[in-house]
Order: sequence, then structure tokens, then C-alpha cells
Amino acid sequence: MFCQNVKPYIYVPDDSVAYKAGVDVNGNPVLPADLGTESVTMLPEKYVFPVTLDMARRLGESLNHMGVGLEAVVGTVQIYPDGRIMYDEKDISEKVKAICYSDRAEKKENTKQED
Repeated sequence: MFCQNVKPYIYVPDDSVAYKAGVDVNGNPVLPADLGTESVTMLPEKYVFPVTLDMARRLGESLNHMGVGLEAVVGTVQIYPDGRIMYDEKDISEKVKAICYSDRAEKKENTKQED
């Protein structure tokens, strides 16, 4: 579930992708994408998500029926517009990419074996 929520913020280019100014993916000429500063959308400096652990749920349903809230914050994940992912003060970007995109690597291997 973590990967599902994080993947939209991570850009991992395919090996065949390379930027070529002035042409589209088919090699056709295109106009520059410079739109000027008035139409630039500003992203927040970072997205911040608390990582919580619901102790009442882990300790059993009896506590939930009594209305006891035992949710503990065990850390904070920050996602930056440049793709960095931090857990508290540690950069976990590469680890998250490796875990969340390991299925891409497996698919590539399976495709190569079929050829």
C-alpha cells in the first residue's frame, strides 16, 4: 500500500527514454514548452505524512470498544517535488524506488526470457 501511495511522486524513466529538445516521441518537430512564469503552478516545498501505529488495534478489539485511542506516531515521511523521499532525517529514496519498482525489473526479465 505504501508503494501505491508513493509511486505517483517518484519518476523512474524507462531505459529507452531520453529527452530531445524540439521533437516529440516520433521525431516530429514541436514548439518549445516555455510558457512563461505567469502560468507556472507552484508545488508545496514537500508533502509530509505521519507514520502511525494503531496500538489499540494490535492489542485487541476489547480496547477499541472502550473508545481508547492508542495511535502512536513512529516517524514522518516527507516527499519532495524533486523526488527525494525522507523518513525522518534519512534519505530513503533509492530504497523506496528499489522496492516499489522491483516488479518493473521482474517484468523486464520475464519479457527478455520470452524473446
